[in-house]
Amino acid sequence: MNNQMSRSRLDMGRTINLTAVVGSPKDLCDKLHWNWERYHDELDHSTDGRSVGFAALDYAKTAIALHDWVNLIITQRNRSDGTKIAKLVDEDIRWQGAIRAVANAAKHGRFDDKAWPGGWATMGIVAPDELRGQVHTNRALTPVLLKDGARWEFILTDPYTSEHTQAGDAFLENFIDWDGILVELKTD
Repeated sequence: MNNQMSRSRLDMGRTINLTAVVGSPKDLCDKLHWNWERYHDELDHSTDGRSVGFAALDYAKTAIALHDWVNLIITQRNRSDGTKIAKLVDEDIRWQGAIRAVANAAKHGRFDDKAWPGGWATMGIVAPDELRGQVHTNRALTPVLLKDGARWEFILTDPYTSEHTQAGDAFLENFIDWDGILVELKTD
């Protein structure tokens, strides 16, 4: 039935224009915020690591798309090579390298160290100190026992400090940085 429905839409000459939904970097930044909210919804309600991981990958892919759009706009505006601009943007956005590495892993099926040398991203269970050691998982990223206060989280490990940061915190910082850059660049 879905095939018939989609065929009939095509037959009628209707196509979905993505730029009607996301037509500017500001629209894409709004989608980035939506992805962050969706990630937090998964953290709050999910009992398995896959849905949290999928939401993290969706956030990462949107952040990279936003980077690409902004880079293209700045390159066209300045009629210059975007390589230098891309590096400057990456330097202003602390977690962009980590997020690019996560997005590339989703796209290519392997973690590429070039975007975030020495960094690491993994799924884990975040639990209050009193619950540590009481939460167990199997290979399907499904908690066997998930007690109150424990939850799945995507963890980013900083290559310089070896600190573990919950992706939700890194994603929020990333979104705030992007929002500030868009205001500064006036890319609406």
